[in-house]
Amino acid sequence: MSHKVDEVKREKLNKLGLNTFEIDLSHLTKLAIITIEDVIEAINDSQYQTVIYLADSFVKSSVAKVTNDVESKIITRNDAINQWLVGVNSKLIGNGYTLPMNTLDSLEQLDSENPPPPVLNKHLQVKQFSHDSNKRFLLHLANRQEVKVLPVYIITPTSSLLTDDTDYLTMEVALINPKAPKLIANWGRSSRMKAYNDRCKNKRAAKKAKIIEYDLQKVNRNLSQINHLIESDERLSCANANEIEALAMNNHNEMINNGVPVAKLNFLYDDMADLLSIYGCPALHWQTILIFEMYNQNTEEFSVEWAASVLKSHRIDVIGPFRELAFLSKFIKAQHIELPFSSSYRMLSSYLTHLSSFYFIERVNRRGRYQLRSTYESL
Repeated sequence: MSHKVDEVKREKLNKLGLNTFEIDLSHLTKLAIITIEDVIEAINDSQYQTVIYLADSFVKSSVAKVTNDVESKIITRNDAINQWLVGVNSKLIGNGYTLPMNTLDSLEQLDSENPPPPVLNKHLQVKQFSHDSNKRFLLHLANRQEVKVLPVYIITPTSSLLTDDTDYLTMEVALINPKAPKLIANWGRSSRMKAYNDRCKNKRAAKKAKIIEYDLQKVNRNLSQINHLIESDERLSCANANEIEALAMNNHNEMINNGVPVAKLNFLYDDMADLLSIYGCPALHWQTILIFEMYNQNTEEFSVEWAASVLKSHRIDVIGPFRELAFLSKFIKAQHIELPFSSSYRMLSSYLTHLSSFYFIERVNRRGRYQLRSTYESL
């Protein structure tokens, strides 16, 4: 139809007893393109629907169906309430109730400096219970001469509860019936547990602040010593510096005796790699030892980890303030502290790159693995 139902047509529909709705789709004509989805959406939208005629029999049957549905829900709800009352009476008032333990996280349980947690699992004598207007019931607890009230909220497995109560329990509605083996409740937000957790957090925060202050002092003390070495050109020596020097000389002489040209060997040294002597010996010494080990081919591939293990096997490791700061690397990174020198890892990585640039070794993959070039293997 292109127009609304007029009075003449309305009268005919009434006489015929035809249940009729009018749906106004005129607003769709204003659209540039009308899709089937637009039509379906308009048909289902109640604002465009008008009742023209409904027979009394249809109205009565519809009302009867809604009434029956409501009455059925009321009966079901009343049965559930009766089961609830029987369950609470038999399980609480007759036997009392043991409060659940509040769960604490493992950090709080293991931290010996935390205050002892409050005891929340005492057995309660329930004198009676009552309901209030906040969708909860109240347990009236008999404790000597006084009676305390503990709110209990009935929840479903998917419900989300947020209340203003500082101490309360929650119970799943399915468990509150005579057939359930026992009532299972959990603490909601407990003011006693909140106060305890706050005290634990404050203690941990104070302890963490002291650790940060102590580590920061240690970092500054070692950085001050390193800055002095930079400004004065002084260098620290490790306890076995003479042994390292002797080993480096022996390795150097052996390579020369085996036909390694001195000129080529000199190219492999990088006297800029360790200007602060973080290993407690000249860079020439530990580099000679690494080159010698590579010539001996004790391994098919070389990496920073391999170089570090070789040096440690000869008791060559970072010393003094450099070693102290290495132990604090995570703290230094977290505090965004810039160091005036390269770490041993970066230094060894840079040195392997140096050896690669002079074609002594070549990279075999992207994970920092190298192998000796064939032109040097024959030397």
